[in-house]
Amino acid sequence: MVPAAANARTDADARPWLEFYPPGVPGEIDPARAGTLIDLFRESVSCYANQPVLESFGKQLTYVELSEAATAVAAWLQVKGFGKGDPRGRITRALPHNKGAALLSGRL
Repeated sequence: MVPAAANARTDADARPWLEFYPPGVPGEIDPARAGTLIDLFRESVSCYANQPVLESFGKQLTYVELSEAATAVAAWLQVKGFGKGDPRGRITRALPHNKGAALLSGRL
């Protein structure tokens, strides 16, 4: 039988990425404080507006640009008759191959 101490794992063993977090970035978040994914995205846009969020083939997209692109995609979907609560499958079947990427590619 293996002693319990030999099976004990530290936080560093279970989550090795934590050592790469910059100072001040917590390893845990309070889900109640985080809100929805949309809330988190809006907070990120507010805090990091002109900082790069995506990079592809040497071109960058800032948080504000990504927010504007997401708003444009949402408006396009609404014009096409899609609304809140529509099944994802209905939306994805309506998009030509890589249409989502194409809508954003003008920004990258």
